[in-house]
Amino acid sequence: MAAEIREQPEAAARLLEEVGGRIATGELWNDLGLPRFDRMRVVACGTSLNAGEVIGSALSRLGGLGHSSVVASEAAGSVVEPGTLTVMISQSGETADVLRALEEGPQGSPVLALVNNVHSTLGRKVDAVLSCAAGPEIGVAATKTFVCQVIVGTGLVISALVASGRMDVARAHRLVNDLYLIPEQLAEAAAAARALLPPLVEEVRGAKGFLFLGRGAGVAYAAEGALKLKEITYRWAEAYPAGELKHGPLALVEEGTPVIVIDDDDHRLAGNIAEVRARGGRIITIGRPGSSVEVPLSLAAPCGPLAAVVPLQMLALGLAVELGFDADKPRNLAKSVTVD
Repeated sequence: MAAEIREQPEAAARLLEEVGGRIATGELWNDLGLPRFDRMRVVACGTSLNAGEVIGSALSRLGGLGHSSVVASEAAGSVVEPGTLTVMISQSGETADVLRALEEGPQGSPVLALVNNVHSTLGRKVDAVLSCAAGPEIGVAATKTFVCQVIVGTGLVISALVASGRMDVARAHRLVNDLYLIPEQLAEAAAAARALLPPLVEEVRGAKGFLFLGRGAGVAYAAEGALKLKEITYRWAEAYPAGELKHGPLALVEEGTPVIVIDDDDHRLAGNIAEVRARGGRIITIGRPGSSVEVPLSLAAPCGPLAAVVPLQMLALGLAVELGFDADKPRNLAKSVTVD
């Protein structure tokens, strides 16, 4: 897992080299041969579902189009409106829940698969397939596949908006330039995490539960951080939009409770952080200057605070190692979920 976290800047650069030149021209979308769409429906599980939420949010934020995310195991019976593009995301392309959702789901909606293996079962059964091209990933807890899914999915959204006339080419080029900054941002975030996380990990090693908070584009990254911690440290971790604190989760906060905040400079977060501190919670912020772990952020970035995911991954990994667990092979889990 440590090696795959380190490989993320290289994987992102390789992916952008492959698809970056085809985004702002609309080619990335046009080459798929799919019809114009007015909304997106993401069907996925786990980390892929979190990546799908980032992609769908980019569509809404950049193009003003609606999106929804459906857990694949609960997709049966869901209603798909006309003009919907269904995006099924699976790292392996063999995820049983996703394949069953494809077989039993409503017909008539074009389906695009976003996978790490275009020759997988899912890749062969859909209308079009797009590779996240992350390369082999051995660790059960996904890292570089998440980053690559987010990058190629966001690039796809930009390309589709250009191809449909909903975004001008000049704006698309500016957004693609932001994407090209991601490899360096990931590397800088990893360096900051290596320097700053060890004492924080030692401080929270005895905690039994964690809260992860974000707002807007940061919510999906909070969810991914909580999932990583659960997967490899066996500690309870829950993610919420920060505005939900007073609607229940704040009751969980007591003296010393670790609360990890994805701080992408949303002005409303200051009040949420103050609420946690007033209850004795231990705030760890990841993001803007002045955070516990500063990472490079572009407020105009099409996929939100992606660099924040690196310290989140490294926090989970560092805590798992500190507790003596095998981060590569967490208990009860498998890399490819082939039963539902």
